[in-house]
Amino acid sequence: MVSNPDLYQLFFHTARCRSASQAAEALFVSPSSVNRALKQLESQLGLQLFIRSSTGLKLTAEGEMLYQKLIPAFEMMEEAERSVTERKNVSSGSLRVAVNDLAAEWIVSLVRDHIARQYPGFAMAVSTLDLKDMLRILDAGYVDVAIIFEQNNGDYTFTDSRIQNLEIRRTFFGEFQDSFYTGPASDTAAERTVSLQELSALPFICPVSPSPTVSRYLRLLRPQGLTDRDFPVDGPRHRLQLTRMGLGFSYFPDYFVRQEVRNRRISRLPGDFPTGSSVLYALSSQKYSVSGALNYFLDLFLQPIF
Repeated sequence: MVSNPDLYQLFFHTARCRSASQAAEALFVSPSSVNRALKQLESQLGLQLFIRSSTGLKLTAEGEMLYQKLIPAFEMMEEAERSVTERKNVSSGSLRVAVNDLAAEWIVSLVRDHIARQYPGFAMAVSTLDLKDMLRILDAGYVDVAIIFEQNNGDYTFTDSRIQNLEIRRTFFGEFQDSFYTGPASDTAAERTVSLQELSALPFICPVSPSPTVSRYLRLLRPQGLTDRDFPVDGPRHRLQLTRMGLGFSYFPDYFVRQEVRNRRISRLPGDFPTGSSVLYALSSQKYSVSGALNYFLDLFLQPIF
């Protein structure tokens, strides 16, 4: 058990600076206090940690070992302190976010609403942009981050080589499986495996805008085209609202609707039919420092808030 953590803090900073006076300046104490603490620690351990000379301090082999062992612990402490300090600045922070489609805009809006409930002063501007324009405006600093949601076809829209050429970093949030869902009015259908034939007989709530994902599910479910009972709507928010009402079924990535399922507002329709998957990731420029607001924003994508 460490009897006095302050002694180890003074030792760590002295070892990192290789100077008692510089460590004292960083910790806002006197050099004599640092020297007394180092001698006290050496006495407690029964080891010499520094070789003292007119040119300064040099770690002994035992001192170097202790320093290396302490590095991970102090790095974690410093990271925790940065996170708490940065969180303080979120309340008055702001972000400029680019998205590539309505699905990405939807997930960003959920994150924004979550932040706004805790920090009403937080401001976020969201723009929907063509994928080809995002790298250019990220590189120029016109937006802080781009949130990309796209079908997983084995090759992302942004290849690693293009990102590296423009000093763009990617934060990967994961791959998410699509599932078909219906509302609570049709809960009985979710109690057993549904065949593709049974599913095709239900009203389909689908995006009106064409995309590879939409086209794949239309070929699967409506090879003859949409019927009068179907609901082509614009955007995942509308699809979710109609699904909640029990007016039919639709598809969503499991990541998007965890809370909806948990709160029994919608139910998954298990079946033996094929579904696709999508990937979600963020792009940001390596040329600019990452703000506390952006760190907090990105952290939320990895937490079960949805």
